[in-house]
Amino acid sequence: MARFPRIVELVPRDERAYAALPLRANGMSLGVLGISFAERHDFTEADRDFLLALADICAVHLQQWSKLLREPDGTVTTLDEARGAVLGFGAGDRPERMVTFGPGSILVLFTDGLVERRGEIIDTGLARIGAALKTTTPAGPVDLCDALIEQSLPHNGRNDDTAILCAFLA
Repeated sequence: MARFPRIVELVPRDERAYAALPLRANGMSLGVLGISFAERHDFTEADRDFLLALADICAVHLQQWSKLLREPDGTVTTLDEARGAVLGFGAGDRPERMVTFGPGSILVLFTDGLVERRGEIIDTGLARIGAALKTTTPAGPVDLCDALIEQSLPHNGRNDDTAILCAFLA
């Protein structure tokens, strides 16, 4: 909590228990995963071990997701230049990239299921989500996720899993 003190602000007021879990991969902290419960919950050692393992798995997979950054002026940048093999399976150093962003920027991470369609090259799907991100003015992360899904996924004939994470950066 000391490293991410504002996570408490994100917990709905009616929640009775919450956990802030570090998203760690390759010795780096990528952020925090918040989990909350509507009822009081006393976390056991087994709960703690499970939730930390879950957060580590999430962090590893997040590194493989496609990433878009929308700056406050609407400019959208793809942040996939630093992708590498899944942690634990590749040899050698992992590529890195340092990105500077300003207040009001939006980070969007998503799986290929959001942009791939049969009979279409992936660049078309990436351009579609990039255009949607540039033109959508959401009230918050949930609204943005909903809008990007609505504008990116076909309404029928889906055949791939889809996950999306939208973060508003302060």
